[in-house]
Amino acid sequence: MDAIHPATVHFPIALLLVGSLGELWAMRRSRADIVAASRVMLSIGWWTALVATLSGFVTLALEWQRAQTYLGWINAHAATSLIIVGVYWRIVLGKPQPATTRRTLLIIGSALIVLTGWLGGYLAHTLDWR
Repeated sequence: MDAIHPATVHFPIALLLVGSLGELWAMRRSRADIVAASRVMLSIGWWTALVATLSGFVTLALEWQRAQTYLGWINAHAATSLIIVGVYWRIVLGKPQPATTRRTLLIIGSALIVLTGWLGGYLAHTLDWR
């Protein structure tokens, strides 16, 4: 079961980052076609991020005893992942926001994705939590 979470994280990372960067770029260039493509990526990315986050919590529940050693790192990774799901929920499913609010959320979301990716990589490759 612990192999499911690593297999589910790469698509949301790619979709949310590329969708965010695409929309940010399109906002500066007034490109409706890129905005439309970015929003599809953000929508699919949000749903897959939800799956990845849930699979991480299932893995944690099944490996609770082993997780105690790295609980601080795991909690940081889990909290960041939940915040990402919340930020992108607001972007994808929330009511429309002014452009400045949307831009801020896209930047915050992108930064959090980089952070949680680093945390997950540190857990997996440095601390050997897999």
